[in-house]
Amino acid sequence: MWKKFLLQLTFLTRLPVPFTPEFDERAFAKGILYFPMIGLLIGALLMPLGLLIPLLPRPLFSILVILLYLLITGGLHLDGVADVWDGMGSYRSKEKVFAIMSDSRIGAYGAVGLILYFLIFFSTNLYVDTYCLLLFPLVGRAMAMVLSGFSSYAKDSGLAKDLVDATQPVHGLVGLVIALGSAIYLGPAYALGCLGAILFTLFQQRRFKKRLGGITGDVIGYVIENSQLVFLFVTVIALALGV
Repeated sequence: MWKKFLLQLTFLTRLPVPFTPEFDERAFAKGILYFPMIGLLIGALLMPLGLLIPLLPRPLFSILVILLYLLITGGLHLDGVADVWDGMGSYRSKEKVFAIMSDSRIGAYGAVGLILYFLIFFSTNLYVDTYCLLLFPLVGRAMAMVLSGFSSYAKDSGLAKDLVDATQPVHGLVGLVIALGSAIYLGPAYALGCLGAILFTLFQQRRFKKRLGGITGDVIGYVIENSQLVFLFVTVIALALGV
């Protein structure tokens, strides 16, 4: 249990751990079950920033949230965001899309994707409350379970192949229940935000299945980060409307 958790913790975050277990592909793959727990840990570390909401100008607060989030995660999934934008924006054949996504260089579409990502992240953080900070990392990583549970890997090999192969539909349902249950517990606005993230994830699952025949590690990172933005966007609108 702890080996699976620590392997994923050291992969998904830059948090110091008491010791780094020896890498085990099987344990790493099954560690996707701990994604929501790690997301909750990230949220718990972001949550104290909520105390600064009455004290700081909102733009400065938003920048602090983004900086702390990047410090905790190391910006791990941003490469996936850029790669998916570059690959899918090319409108090339499936094989060419994979080649573009594997290229370490960032293209014009990837740059646009990252700019939009940070604009939306910054803008939504102008209106979030403390519970949003706690919940959005959990929702994003739970959506990785949902996506992987209902998808197959698109290539014959890859860094995330074992992880996707080890994730079954029941794991996807568990991720869905964890995210939606947590959001419902906190209130209807958060539930609406979570529902938006779920719909976004299921739409992307169908999109990538049709376009690429499945998902890759880059796609998982792309969905994690963007489902979080959808959650924040819908939630802050719902809160503003008094839901």
